[in-house]
Amino acid sequence: MRLLIADSGATKTSWALINRDEVHRIETSGLNPVYKADKEIESIIFDELLPQLSTKDLSHLFFYGAGCRLWSNAERVDRYLKEAFPKSEVEIKTDIEGAGLSLFGDESGVIVISGTGSSAGFMHKGDLVDLMSSKTYPEGDFGSGCHIGALVLRDYFKDEAPDFIKLVIEKNKKLDDEALFLQFQNPTKSKQIAAKVMRDIGEFIDTEYVKTKAQASIEMLIKQLETHFKEAFGKHPVKLTGSTAFHFEGIFREIFRRKGIEIVEIQKNPIEGLTRYHKKKL
Repeated sequence: MRLLIADSGATKTSWALINRDEVHRIETSGLNPVYKADKEIESIIFDELLPQLSTKDLSHLFFYGAGCRLWSNAERVDRYLKEAFPKSEVEIKTDIEGAGLSLFGDESGVIVISGTGSSAGFMHKGDLVDLMSSKTYPEGDFGSGCHIGALVLRDYFKDEAPDFIKLVIEKNKKLDDEALFLQFQNPTKSKQIAAKVMRDIGEFIDTEYVKTKAQASIEMLIKQLETHFKEAFGKHPVKLTGSTAFHFEGIFREIFRRKGIEIVEIQKNPIEGLTRYHKKKL
């Protein structure tokens, strides 16, 4: 029996093809249906994924994806996956469920994702039983790469960003400042613009300026977590996953510690843990 596991965010999708003791890794573009049109979803699956694997004897496909909380979004990914893998059983779940299974398996605790976006939930013995509100802000989710990028871009527009940040933004932007500012006010485009800024300034994430912006964003996230999870936030293990959590691990740990919470684990990508979880179920 062969399984295909996917962990998908806004930027990339990590795939693991499990064949008994062998695991084949694949990466494609992100498949977040909130940001991808149908033709883009179809192209990623048929043009990026399928040429890299054989569908023969593939019994199950478990897809854990950002943007899949609403079935109206998840159904679009489901449709093309079933078209690509007609003989396989396809299951679509949220990225937070995937992260929870990756880090907690069949145990219980608070799971926080901090990548391009952020989200959080409470896992109880393998099931997601509580999910933090999916309402997002135009500039992105608190504690995410997108939101940190938005804080940097705000400084740029106010002429308060340091020179090295200004140079990077000016070098990579494709619009003049006025047009870029107008697009940044558009809720459908602001997150993508902010996420791009964060990628562009990636070489400077260890500077005090970017760390300060990350700290401000993470402090907003922890207030949100305290409000939603209340006493459960301090009583159960807390684990994090995602590229932003991984790159700013020291800041996350320091801010959480101030609240009396020790982060048990921070992983960059859930796919390794998901692979272990599903291999045990074979």
